[in-house]
Amino acid sequence: GHLLTAQEVQGLYAELEFLYGRITRAKEQVATIEGWQGPLGGPHDYVLGDYAVEIKSLSGSQKDVIRISSENQLVSHLDRLYLQVFFLAEFHDCKKGFSLNQMVGRVRDVISDTDNRELFNSRLYEAGYMELKDYNAPCYTVTHQRGFEVRKGFPRIIPEALTDGLANVSYDLNLNSLEDYVCEIPFDEDVK
Repeated sequence: GHLLTAQEVQGLYAELEFLYGRITRAKEQVATIEGWQGPLGGPHDYVLGDYAVEIKSLSGSQKDVIRISSENQLVSHLDRLYLQVFFLAEFHDCKKGFSLNQMVGRVRDVISDTDNRELFNSRLYEAGYMELKDYNAPCYTVTHQRGFEVRKGFPRIIPEALTDGLANVSYDLNLNSLEDYVCEIPFDEDVK
């Protein structure tokens, strides 16, 4: 195996932060854990019923710009697509916040069913995570988070707009241009 890069650690932390926030409020935890599609190579990090959620994170010197990794990342065949951005403070001495290992432990602790815990562990494995001392630092805290609805007019590159021969396009998205799309991502305990 190989160690996750610093960017992969931060990204996985943000996905787990989203998961933690949902399963601590859900009556049925399995739908959210099954909906975590990012580690399986799915088109979106989460598919929850009739909508999808793409998770992004920013920390430290990263300022208000997120990287969109492909022309397909902000396109969905589902009814709705959301972008959730976690703004993280990073601490290398770990006097504040949680490390990736600690965040994994927090999520495991709130998963009430053994089968659901096994499903969660399999997703972690698919994400390339193993509990190693290398993931005891850095630690993160969420300073704030913002949700955006990806709908008509949202600034993005989509596959249909690409000239023939172009593929695997990545680009930066300035969050300051998204004020008209700010929203709360819905929470439906009955998502199946």
